[in-house]
Amino acid sequence: MKFSQRKKQDKLYQQWAEHSELPPEAIPPKESPQDMPAGKEKDRRSHRILYIALGVGIVILCVGLVLLFTQ
Repeated sequence: MKFSQRKKQDKLYQQWAEHSELPPEAIPPKESPQDMPAGKEKDRRSHRILYIALGVGIVILCVGLVLLFTQ
């Protein structure tokens, strides 16, 4: 998660905790990045790389087809 998104989420969570009118023991603790399984973050990165590679491959294929048909 990007820093700005995390900052916005933290602020939203803090506002919710203040205005929810719940007793302090009923408010669940905020999950930290350490609570997230290590594989989940790695999967996100690998999916991003896969999508980028797929996009580059499609662009190269399209350019190749255009060059093939124009000659």
